[in-house]
Amino acid sequence: MKPFVAPEIETYLFEHTQAPSPIFEELRERTFSGGVRSPQMQVGRVEGALLRILVASIGARRVLEIGTFTGFSALSMAESLPDDGELVTCDIDAEVTAIARSFFDRTPHGKKIRIALGDALETVKTLKGPFDLVFLDADKARYVDYYEATLPLLRPSGLIVADNTLWSGEVLDPQTNDARGIVAFNARVTSDPRVDNVLMPVRDGIMLARKLGRQGGRGRRSRAVLGYVRGAMLLVIDVGNTNTSFGVFEGTTLLHHVRAESARSRTADEYAVLVRQMLALRGVDPDRIDAAILASVVPSLTDTMSELVRRAFGREALVVGPGIRTGMSILYENPREVGADRIVNAVAAYEWAKGGVIVVDFGTATTFDCVTPKGEYLGGVITPGVQISAEALFARAARLSRVEIALPPKVVGRNPVHSMQSGIVYGYAGLVDGVCSRLRKELQYPCRVVATAMKLIAPQTEAIEWSTMT
Repeated sequence: MKPFVAPEIETYLFEHTQAPSPIFEELRERTFSGGVRSPQMQVGRVEGALLRILVASIGARRVLEIGTFTGFSALSMAESLPDDGELVTCDIDAEVTAIARSFFDRTPHGKKIRIALGDALETVKTLKGPFDLVFLDADKARYVDYYEATLPLLRPSGLIVADNTLWSGEVLDPQTNDARGIVAFNARVTSDPRVDNVLMPVRDGIMLARKLGRQGGRGRRSRAVLGYVRGAMLLVIDVGNTNTSFGVFEGTTLLHHVRAESARSRTADEYAVLVRQMLALRGVDPDRIDAAILASVVPSLTDTMSELVRRAFGREALVVGPGIRTGMSILYENPREVGADRIVNAVAAYEWAKGGVIVVDFGTATTFDCVTPKGEYLGGVITPGVQISAEALFARAARLSRVEIALPPKVVGRNPVHSMQSGIVYGYAGLVDGVCSRLRKELQYPCRVVATAMKLIAPQTEAIEWSTMT
């Protein structure tokens, strides 16, 4: 990349952009110290800060990056993701991604980052959306291909951010395949009715494109900055024993997900204020909530949440329970004893699997629910959840202190903290694999395995094929 902004302006930009944490300077020094081809490709302070702010501004939970290099951009964006957020970064170079991983592992944000090694276009085919933001910074000649492959995975009002879109000014007279690829990409985005866009002279050029909603169009202004174009939305509420999750859907796309404590003492009015504020922070206009559905395993909160929907959104919530037609036969001995959360899990999992499936739901209790190839709810298994199992260990073992539930560096712990983390994470992964193996033997029909949440445990198992990010 040849500089085409005056050096004194570059210095001024650098000096007036908030400095990142010290590890970024270490990463820059490692990249430029020798042995890394084309170190100038690394994203610097200004662009890293822009990415970090964009991720935070749209409340992103899932980010897709095409082009990892040594990891400056991925780590910048991961800093703004929530603790249960995910960043998938794709690269074909094992050498530079090894450097990236070594730095990711030194920060608390590294656990949010998953490196997918291989051809990015092939990797993208295996991913499930929606993503909130896509960052393109790979082979410039293939930018149009990356754009077309990733746009369908982006949620409405999600952002595509593309680097090097001025290509040192060569876009004015493209003589190389890279320059021609950038010119074609800029033209494609600018003429695409599916997005709104702006091309900015940040560093070597940044193209910022916002995906429009189903009823959107260029020139239509939303009521919130980086908010959503108008269209009906569905509010879904999942009341668990520990936390209550609120999701906003547009069609089949989950736009936003927020979580609050399942506080039984909180009133409907308090919940109404809380939920409206949380949605407003993410740019969601509460007036667009057109319908609501509620699944609750806490009877004392069911009426509270129904009243919340009435007061905050002026709607009547559909409460999942006995008598609700889900299209799924319940073969439990007493269908009324099946929790609403287990029913909605089963319905969603069968829609995903189109056949026999086991749903693993990591909550206060961890449940395993079995659905037959005909789409019938058969029954399942209930075990103590990860958190309450760990709490029992901390409470009953006098010499063991409370530790963060996190992935240890190795299975064999060399100190009490890593030993407990290994037992919690790998012990629970072993529980999941063991129960799923026994269920498959007993069921005697092919079945897939899907999990909800707990992305720390799911990747350590052999049985789970796919897990949600909620």
